[in-house]
Amino acid sequence: MCPTVLRVLTDLGKVKAQLRWTNIEVRLFSWPLGRRPPWMSSEMERSGIVMQENALLKSHGPHRIELRETGCATEAPPRLTRQRFWEIDSFFKCPVVGMCLSLAEQRQLLKKADISVKRRSTFEIHEILVASSDGENLVSRRVDIFLNGKFKREIIFLEGIRERDFLDHWRACFESGDMKAAFWVAATRSDLSIDTKREIFGDVHMEMHNTGDHMARLKRLLAREQGMRKKADERHKNEVGCRKTVQKEKADMEVALKQLMTKLALMETENASLNHEIMKLRSGAYEVIEEENKRMREEIEELSRKVSDYAHRLIVLEKENGRLLEKWSRQRDLSAHIKDEMEDVIEQCRDMSECEESCPSFDLCRKRVLIVGGVTRMESLYREMVEGSGGIFEYHDGNIKNGSRKLESSLKRADVVLCPVNCNSHAACQMVKKLGKKYNKPIRMLASSGLNGISSLLGGNGRQATEGVKSR
Repeated sequence: MCPTVLRVLTDLGKVKAQLRWTNIEVRLFSWPLGRRPPWMSSEMERSGIVMQENALLKSHGPHRIELRETGCATEAPPRLTRQRFWEIDSFFKCPVVGMCLSLAEQRQLLKKADISVKRRSTFEIHEILVASSDGENLVSRRVDIFLNGKFKREIIFLEGIRERDFLDHWRACFESGDMKAAFWVAATRSDLSIDTKREIFGDVHMEMHNTGDHMARLKRLLAREQGMRKKADERHKNEVGCRKTVQKEKADMEVALKQLMTKLALMETENASLNHEIMKLRSGAYEVIEEENKRMREEIEELSRKVSDYAHRLIVLEKENGRLLEKWSRQRDLSAHIKDEMEDVIEQCRDMSECEESCPSFDLCRKRVLIVGGVTRMESLYREMVEGSGGIFEYHDGNIKNGSRKLESSLKRADVVLCPVNCNSHAACQMVKKLGKKYNKPIRMLASSGLNGISSLLGGNGRQATEGVKSR
């Protein structure tokens, strides 16, 4: 309701209080100023009341007030008692919650009533509010207060009008689609007849069905529009890609054209120079020069073939040279390693042959010695050294890629384990330590896989190597 109409109603209430009229019904309509409505009699126009009403019309805009005689009562009709939210008819409760309260307002009302709305569907929220209308409680009171505040202006305007006029007003609001306030007033008015309530409820009920059908049609239309939009976006994307491709091709063609123009200019310059040379040649011994040129071209072709052959042979020789260099490098490294090992062996043999008479001879007493890793080709030398000292030799190459079961089996039988760290991977060394700790076997980690280090351990330090090991 516009503020002008509210001001007219307020001023009209003051006039009623002053005149204490009892037999005049006030109705508010839109009517142009300066004209007497057809329902106004000349006596009413000449009356002081109508003059006061005209003064209100002049001060509050193009609205008219209809004064109708309703009888000769001595007092104004009593104000109607409005029903509360929990007192309205049961068939109005569900539409009131669904139409007059937005989803945000429904959530806010439940939150203020300390009812959690988290993880609740819209239907569950609606169901709680409708169920609260069965009686007076915190939720129903909050709903009633909120709706009365929300539609306060419309309640003031519609509360006192007759049922027939209210029904006309409802129909107009229903046609325009702005019917929430009128529906709340209709639900809370206690003076409406069953037929009026039935018509209002029927309008709302069928509108809800029509709205559902309309929403379904809108959803189908939206889905179709979204599909068309998606196709249009894809076409636009393809067109943009084609346009970019065309622009790139155009730029490339412009660059190529520029290069061709530059090349054309150079060729034209060269052509002019050649024409000049031709003119000079024509004036001299043309045939002699032509023969010389032919001979030189043949020589050039022959030399070109030879150069091509030499280049091919050079490539083949370079590959062969690289292969031989790689083979020689591997052989050199292998020879150096074998040389170092042989020097260690010779030194060990020299030490063993020059042992003093006072040097005690150490006997392993049939202890089982496991060597993990080392140089595989020296396995026979390792075996000779261990067995020559009275021990039982066992060897594992240190490869645990296919599992550690074989290593574990050998380590369980051994009395002492020797593990050169320079010939084993870190994982193999860790595995040896882990298994030695598991089976309580003495583990000796060697810095080198040479015979010298192993011999020193089995000879001078041999007792330390097998210290604490029981005889098998």
